[in-house]
Amino acid sequence: MTNTSYKIIILISILLVFSCKESANQHTKKDIQIASDSEIVVFKDFFKDGSLKVTGQYLNNEKTGEWIWYMSDEKILRIENYKHNKLEGDLKVYYPNGQLRIKGQHSNNNEIGTWNRYSEDGILKYIEIFDSIGKPTGTWKTYYDTGEVIHEENYLNGLPNGIWNTYNKKGNLMSSGKKIDGKKEGDWNFYDDNAKLIKTIIFEKDMKISEK
Repeated sequence: MTNTSYKIIILISILLVFSCKESANQHTKKDIQIASDSEIVVFKDFFKDGSLKVTGQYLNNEKTGEWIWYMSDEKILRIENYKHNKLEGDLKVYYPNGQLRIKGQHSNNNEIGTWNRYSEDGILKYIEIFDSIGKPTGTWKTYYDTGEVIHEENYLNGLPNGIWNTYNKKGNLMSSGKKIDGKKEGDWNFYDDNAKLIKTIIFEKDMKISEK
């Protein structure tokens, strides 16, 4: 074998080795990328007695989709939804008797839209409304256990703004006044059980100015 032929064989061998290594590296990187993009891990946790406590799933190490929490008797306690590790979508919370306790929605971890809260026997207790970034807005209501309205509160830009009313179980107005940017302003009227005016207190930026 000539010296030239020997050098050619050595060169070809070196090129083949580098070619194999590059191919292997490309294949490894491709496999890792696919696994990272598509891997969903189901998560479960249990109480000491072996009953299911929580179940959900992770995508790329972030909470995703529906997560369910259980009471010790495996009745559903809470259902939440996630996207990229943040609360997103419907939320429901239940009492031990199975009655719905809270119903609402999240967006990017913020409470949004209308949230309803109930008593253990199914009576609506609170209506709360939030804007798209989680600030209180609109008319909020609180109810007696028998279903009548106790309070009506109005919000704008996250602060109390507008008329605030209080009622007795007969539906008669007990008090009424206005708040601006979270502070009482102007005349606040107070009534007896028969809706007869008792007194009027005048406020300015939450400070009592006079009473009549």
